[in-house]
Amino acid sequence: RSDINLSGSLTMRGWYANSLDNDNNTVAGDTAFYDTLFRLLMEAKVDKAKAVIELQNASSGSDKWGTSSDFQAGDNADLHFRQAYIAFPVMGLNVSVGHQLLSLGVKSFFDASKDGAAGIVVVYPFGKNVVGLGTIKATENNVVTANAWSGQSGSDLDIHFGLASFDLGGGHTLGI
Repeated sequence: RSDINLSGSLTMRGWYANSLDNDNNTVAGDTAFYDTLFRLLMEAKVDKAKAVIELQNASSGSDKWGTSSDFQAGDNADLHFRQAYIAFPVMGLNVSVGHQLLSLGVKSFFDASKDGAAGIVVVYPFGKNVVGLGTIKATENNVVTANAWSGQSGSDLDIHFGLASFDLGGGHTLGI
């Protein structure tokens, strides 16, 4: 059995102010910030496998107001993959590979829940408990500098992690 779901969102924001300069009692003029965020999400499920693709018209950091380069309309608009990954089961493990919305430690250690990051996550669920391993490509700037001690080194950041979540009963969980 296969299912294809298409959804999305359109967010429009605006802010207008007139004469914000109260210190000098002069008219500072008008200030206005307007932007639009468009997201298109496609989820396809075939048997137990799932593919997700989400496009958005703004670059990363889309929660910033009034930036001049983001939220452009027409021919100047940027289109980015917010998510593009596949998820599938293999021998009792749940595997997801690709550009995903990921966070670690309740977003304290790593947070790519707005714009996503490339990663591989392997999780073993048993009952209400979960253990897993993963790797995330946090940044990739393609800047390589020579290092006499260890050869080539770049400015990218890879995060390798293990995780566990255990149900303690009574609505309490323990996460590691």
